[in-house]
Amino acid sequence: MLKEFDEIFGILSEVEETELSKEIEELIQKREEARKKGDYKTADEIRKKLKEEFGIILEDKKEG
Repeated sequence: MLKEFDEIFGILSEVEETELSKEIEELIQKREEARKKGDYKTADEIRKKLKEEFGIILEDKKEG
């Protein structure tokens, strides 16, 4: 609800966005590490979390 409020009024601080970005970057890195280890269950769980919580969709392709 707070995010919806901010979308209208734009009052949340940039610090919050920075922390969010850092959390997203860490999740993406953990997912990549899990994929390299062949732990696809964990990688899929992280991908699902990124999509559901942050609206980020990651697609795996042959090129990377």
